[in-house]
Amino acid sequence: MKQTSYAIRGLLGAIVIIMIGVVLAESTRANEDRASQEAEVSATAVLGGYSQRSFSPDFRSAEATAFLGGVDLDFRNAEIEGDEAVVEVFAMMGGVTLRVPPGWVVVQEANAIMGGVDDRTRGVPGENSKRLIVRGTVLMGGLNIRN
Repeated sequence: MKQTSYAIRGLLGAIVIIMIGVVLAESTRANEDRASQEAEVSATAVLGGYSQRSFSPDFRSAEATAFLGGVDLDFRNAEIEGDEAVVEVFAMMGGVTLRVPPGWVVVQEANAIMGGVDDRTRGVPGENSKRLIVRGTVLMGGLNIRN
């Protein structure tokens, strides 16, 4: 009877490992580059990656969620509708990267708990500067903002 018990445990362990492999393979395949002209962007990555470029002529807002994965949003070809747009970020043991045009001024309001926020933008405030407000929480993860 004991040998049967060990065989069943071994079989269940193998099935669990195969299922984890399938989930990781699917999430890796989902990391293809996407392009969008939507005014509102929503991106979620769980155990994988998500990448999207925005070409929106009237960008208003975005929402990025990364849990044990990564989100890469590229707004360098987008135009903000009005004076400002808002990006809501949640990263838990994962990372979010935002790429913005040099003309945008980034106002970083995200909270980091055992994680980090790295804003390396070079936006120079001017009369016609567009503002990107970045809010949210980074928990044991990272938020990178670049030009």
